[in-house]
Amino acid sequence: MSKRWIRVGSSVAVAPLILCGLYLLAAVVGGLVEVNRDREPVPSGVEVYLSGNGVHTDLVVPIVTPEKDWRGVLPIRELKIIPGFHDYLAFGWGDREFYLTTRTWADLRLTTALKALLGLDGSVMHVEAVARPLPEANIRRLLLSAEAYRRLVGYLEAGFLRSDQGVPRLIPDAHYSLHDAFFEAQGRYSMFLTCNEWVRRALAEAGVRVPLWAPFSQTLFYQIRGG
Repeated sequence: MSKRWIRVGSSVAVAPLILCGLYLLAAVVGGLVEVNRDREPVPSGVEVYLSGNGVHTDLVVPIVTPEKDWRGVLPIRELKIIPGFHDYLAFGWGDREFYLTTRTWADLRLTTALKALLGLDGSVMHVEAVARPLPEANIRRLLLSAEAYRRLVGYLEAGFLRSDQGVPRLIPDAHYSLHDAFFEAQGRYSMFLTCNEWVRRALAEAGVRVPLWAPFSQTLFYQIRGG
């Protein structure tokens, strides 16, 4: 083999490492730059939560407030809500195939992950009825003014694909538990628009202090201050 082909082969092998390094560097820089830096905490308001597991992030909002009653938007019967226990809904957005087929890390396939990162599939919205989150390291509590919460709600509602009747399109028989459901969603998941970045955009829309870009949950939680 000629030296020329050896150099070409070496360049091809190194290129993915360089791209990964640049991606991680961009994520760090984007995570340190703040958006809505001048936001002032409100003394009272609508209580929402950021919930993460180190990889994926959900937005957790009340089922009923004066600003929004989700019972009039979603087929609540699918969530089998237990009154007095389930007071919140957790919203998560992500790649369709990944979300529907990867319930645990043991279910993960390389082809599924690559398709998700490259934006080759559609997306879904996962909605789960939950109790009020308790203080934990992976939880952030936020207080939003009524106007800020309405903007957040607008972002969440815009994330659903809808039927001709304007109803969010439920995916039949798609569940992780007894109290959740999946819906067809807008947009495509990719390495640039991840589940965490989707949540970041929602909070930015509501005026919350967030990083400029957050493909990973760590930078999102780092910048967001609880209230």
